[in-house]
Amino acid sequence: MPENLRDWQAYSDLRDKIKSLEMLLPLLKHLSMECIKTRHWGQVMKLCGTSFNVDGLELRLKTLLSAGLEKHNENIMSIIDSAKRELAIETKLNDIKDRWGLQNFEFGAWRERQAPILKNVLPIVEDLEEAQTTIQTMLTLQ
Repeated sequence: MPENLRDWQAYSDLRDKIKSLEMLLPLLKHLSMECIKTRHWGQVMKLCGTSFNVDGLELRLKTLLSAGLEKHNENIMSIIDSAKRELAIETKLNDIKDRWGLQNFEFGAWRERQAPILKNVLPIVEDLEEAQTTIQTMLTLQ
């Protein structure tokens, strides 16, 4: 490219637009992830000082380009990182809930009193302690 073209206003405008898009495209990729929920979009809209409908078909690239997302790159990335951690926590909690929802407990009579007691207690206690440790770890990481 000839050097004298770099002095043109059109060149500098185009260069600025390309830099803006280079920053915006990764943001859009992250914002399209499964972990981004409506509440995260609300945080992004509040940050950008704009509003748009993310649930319907009205959300278009034009809307996102005009929102000025690239100006808030670091804060939006923070929201995205938070969303990823929230999804990981939701997934672990659902796994624990599903595992305990399917758990079957066996009861038997205790000696001659016929009082019901829980059988096979050791594996249940081990599973319970594992679930408790997982939840405590999630609380400390939050």
